[in-house]
Amino acid sequence: MTKISFPPLTGPSRTFVFGREQSYAVRHFTRQSRLVLYDNGAFGLHYPTIAYVYRGAYQDANGVLQFLFDSSTGRSVDEPWDDATGILEGDVLTLEYDDMMQHADFENAVYMLMPQ
Repeated sequence: MTKISFPPLTGPSRTFVFGREQSYAVRHFTRQSRLVLYDNGAFGLHYPTIAYVYRGAYQDANGVLQFLFDSSTGRSVDEPWDDATGILEGDVLTLEYDDMMQHADFENAVYMLMPQ
């Protein structure tokens, strides 16, 4: 089993801030969150209220982003990239988590690109 090498959180990036709920009310920590997408394929999901950054990698296929979170157990390159899916339309990123992530308190939301 080949392990995924997650890229570092460095280099050029785009920052998306929470814009609104997608389909249900979200908690305060989600309302304060932001998602940073690095050009090297890394991402950081920042939750300032709990002072934590979830890290991982993403793949972009014409505006459909597949997210894979880095976990302490490690990941295989053979595992599906489906922890979350994002749809990027202009400056709006709609982020939806899979069932496992939602059960771990990750909440679907719409994020807006911050101006550079």
